Amino acid sequence: MATYPCTAQSTKNKAKNILKSWSKLCQELIPIPAHASDDSQAAGISNMHDPHHETTQRPQLTEVHFNNVENIENIENINSITVPATPQPQASQRDDDSGSDWNDDPPLHTTFDFFDTNTEDNVNDMTEQAANNFTEESFETIDHHPDRSFVYTVHAIEEWVEDPSEEWCALSLDVLQEAKDFRSASVHLAAKGNLPDCRDLSLDFIFTMFVSSPDCFTGYLSQANRSLLEESIKPLKDEHWPDMSQSSLAAWCNKVTDVRYPTFKNILSLCTSFIQEALQSGNDDDLVASHIMTSLSPRLLRQTDSSLEDTFAHVYIDPIVDSLFSNPIFRQRWANQKLNASSSLKPDWVLYIKPRHTTHEVVTMEIKSPGKQNPAPPSDFVKMALEMKSMLLSMTNLKEMARTFGILVEGQTLRTFVMDNPSRHVFRLTELGSSSLITTLNQFGGFPLLIKQLIQIRDMALDTAKQLEAHDLAYAKGIGKRPLVSDDEVNSRRYTRQKRRSD
Repeated sequence: MATYPCTAQSTKNKAKNILKSWSKLCQELIPIPAHASDDSQAAGISNMHDPHHETTQRPQLTEVHFNNVENIENIENINSITVPATPQPQASQRDDDSGSDWNDDPPLHTTFDFFDTNTEDNVNDMTEQAANNFTEESFETIDHHPDRSFVYTVHAIEEWVEDPSEEWCALSLDVLQEAKDFRSASVHLAAKGNLPDCRDLSLDFIFTMFVSSPDCFTGYLSQANRSLLEESIKPLKDEHWPDMSQSSLAAWCNKVTDVRYPTFKNILSLCTSFIQEALQSGNDDDLVASHIMTSLSPRLLRQTDSSLEDTFAHVYIDPIVDSLFSNPIFRQRWANQKLNASSSLKPDWVLYIKPRHTTHEVVTMEIKSPGKQNPAPPSDFVKMALEMKSMLLSMTNLKEMARTFGILVEGQTLRTFVMDNPSRHVFRLTELGSSSLITTLNQFGGFPLLIKQLIQIRDMALDTAKQLEAHDLAYAKGIGKRPLVSDDEVNSRRYTRQKRRSD
């Protein structure tokens, strides 16, 4: 058991800090006052007298058991905590050929005396020692890649450098401290192998915030704290969301799906009429949408081998991005070229600008055709996030205005993301939306959501592109500073393949 007797208020403050660390490793806190009833004792919570510290003014201690802690309340009423500790076996003790499951071993107990703690360093040492004694299956999420044939561990993990001036808050929530706690657990689990993507990215100080899945950094917060954080990013997610209430797009999509016997001629004729309507209305977004429909619809009349990634991208994605990002400021580049911001990363598609001599990459895209998956790390999601971070690091002159954008296509699902710097060393990856690609004519009912989602990311990227352009042109006129490249770099992935799962 790990027991922490608390006395003075200063010690209780230290206890509160260490409780936050414990909250990531345990499940539920049940605080019971010292005068609890017999029913409380039957529930596994007991009062006890500590004979070792008679001189202190604490005649009773309340013993509290952890199970799924999300937050800590009434810390003043907690005098001691007892937690079962299941240690990770040392490498020297592990027999790779034995096939034994170490997680089935009975728990071992470790005791740390919190009473004699005098310094914050001692508290941190205890936290680290306790964390090293734990394994916890609940840390895994649904994206922890259980189908991989090999176990991949992570090494050469960068330490978090403390900066007293650094902060990241969402209303009353200290998000920076939550991020540190989350990453600390990720560092501990890295040696276990096959980290979930959200924990893998936290090792690179990237913290994920999703709308379509709980498998992210925010999924490890309490509902109350998650609500605070989600409330703080609503303006970001609502930015440039298009109002298409006056658009004819929904009616056009219904007309396409209503064609009983589609042919190249009648589909092309129908979609061309949409372009004429958009030109007459003067709605630029409708014009882009109608042009995409005209380019995409005839392709959907023939059979396509979607398992081939290049074919999948050419048929279903190229018509969309080619029309959508047609602003003259943008340039597009498909695969087979590394990022200008990082020689170790090669996206499937990238959107960039080049006002004069400097290339600024703004949007990256990773594509995985239906039925395909990465047999080894990193996943396409992790790759996209690292590309976005590299691109963001090259925008140091924009400071807090810097943003990069990502598009992730996995099968028929398309998701859009934005990355920014809420704190100097922290990168926030926020999911803006999720929709389905259009691969058959009868799926055009979902096209309005898809196009709205992509128009949003286009307009947000255009804002960033214009800022980068203005900065470069000002420098060319002798105004402002030379475009800088950050000294920070995204580390190349540091995976080590271990034994097969079945060994």
